[in-house]
Amino acid sequence: LRLGRRGLVADGDLIGTCDELTLTIVEASEGDINVLQEAENITLVRVRKG
Repeated sequence: LRLGRRGLVADGDLIGTCDELTLTIVEASEGDINVLQEAENITLVRVRKG
């Protein structure tokens, strides 16, 4: 999934940009992919094991 140029925000502060962001997503429907491609904001969260 290629999302193009994006800003990198940590704890609400813009800390950088990337020119080309590519994600590999194992399980996503066509609808999920469309939502991600059109999203203004995408949030990544830490997932703890256990």
